[in-house]
Amino acid sequence: MDSIAFGPWIGELGWELTSWQGWVRYACKTKYKSHRKYILTFPGRECLYQGIDATFLSHPKWFRNVQYSARAYATDYWTKNGPKIKNVTYNGPYMKTTAKKLLHHYMEKLSLPKENFMIPWRVFSIDDKQYGGVTSSSPRRRWVPKKIVDRFQDVSPITSIASHTQTLHGEMKRQGFDPNSKLLLLFPRGRQRHGDKNWPEKYYIKLHRTAKKILSEYVVSFVGSPDGALFPKGAPAGVLDLIHIQDPNNRLNIHVAAMKQSVIGVGPASGILHVAAYCKLPFICNVDHKTNKKYPNRFTHDLNPFGCNCRMLVGDCTLDTLRQNMRDFTDEVVASRSIP
Repeated sequence: MDSIAFGPWIGELGWELTSWQGWVRYACKTKYKSHRKYILTFPGRECLYQGIDATFLSHPKWFRNVQYSARAYATDYWTKNGPKIKNVTYNGPYMKTTAKKLLHHYMEKLSLPKENFMIPWRVFSIDDKQYGGVTSSSPRRRWVPKKIVDRFQDVSPITSIASHTQTLHGEMKRQGFDPNSKLLLLFPRGRQRHGDKNWPEKYYIKLHRTAKKILSEYVVSFVGSPDGALFPKGAPAGVLDLIHIQDPNNRLNIHVAAMKQSVIGVGPASGILHVAAYCKLPFICNVDHKTNKKYPNRFTHDLNPFGCNCRMLVGDCTLDTLRQNMRDFTDEVVASRSIP
């Protein structure tokens, strides 16, 4: 049986979710249906590829621990020294060397030649505005242009499996919460890149209090990654902290399981809201006027393939505005959303 490896994917989660995984799903059902298939990406992202008959392999720890940031966020893991958005030539060569080292790691691990790897579009070219996988000047190494990826898509809702739900429930028990509780998710974005999107920490503390008044039986949870979220020392008392979790290599799987157990999600524009849309979790999203003018339908239609209920708030939001919208939206959703 012929073998084919998809990846290694080293780009932003948002691009993997909204572009790459849909093409991989399409390719696995068509041209490579009869192949032995491997998917190479970060740990904890199995949830993106549910339903694909493939072996999932996670990037090694040495790669995930590289303290470098290329092309602003060539990978979500590499944020410690970034972002360096305008200095591609400075960090680009190092990024290429490390990415190719990762490719050779998988070639050796799988005993496959480079021709058997379907590599995401070239992104380390200075003129390329996208983020993705390994670049190469070799014509014998397959790389998949983004225009092809975007054209051929098999898009399915993101879901969790029983083991991911069990891991979530174990985390809830560890923090003293009933694992059967329904959730309300808040996304305390705290990234350096586009820092103007971030809300103050006090907003989330007060939104938590508002949520408990609206739905006293629900558990409020903070969701995000430690290097891209607020509350570096942990969530306030009474909040389920899914940022600082016991099993960080299962983070996205746990977040998806939490979304399936939630009524709504609330936060400023960020990649986790795209995950919410693909999980069909109703959400409130705040974008600035400039972004909304450039991408008016990004959250409501373009990157919302299943028509997930989304309430867009454009421009600077006061805390009172957020509170009122959360009340109204929650009332609207609770009446119609079925939570397992």
